[in-house]
Amino acid sequence: PVSKTVLPQAQVVRAERVQIGISWACALCDLDLYAQAMPGAPVLYFGRTVTTHGRYWKDYRNSPQPTNGFETIGFDVPLDLRTLTIAVNFYEGEAPQGISGEVRLSVDGHTYASTFHISATTGNKGRSVLEAMESGSANQPQSIIINPLRVLGL
Repeated sequence: PVSKTVLPQAQVVRAERVQIGISWACALCDLDLYAQAMPGAPVLYFGRTVTTHGRYWKDYRNSPQPTNGFETIGFDVPLDLRTLTIAVNFYEGEAPQGISGEVRLSVDGHTYASTFHISATTGNKGRSVLEAMESGSANQPQSIIINPLRVLGL
């Protein structure tokens, strides 16, 4: 369930048991989740499933909604959510109106949710996503950077 409790500032700065998940409605579209624990850390995604910070758990190639699933990344170390970078890329498929989804952020058992929208109508096979994350802004219509503090409602 989604929490209505405001996350205390102390947990924002030192968040434990952090998990990020995405789900989307386009049945034949593939979105990919990317997350970087802090600047300079290796990015977790389908191409790098384990780092010293965490693990990429599940890669869905079609919408996970029919199974109530989420493409998921989990972190094994405490994080400062102010420096966590989250990105979503429209990897493959066609969506004439763009593609919408939900991102969930779980911190120490409290789950927060927010929606996102990617305006692109076709995927780009993940081109330039890692570069977009390093710059802090999506430089293409197929990728978006999600602010974890916005997901928390802060």
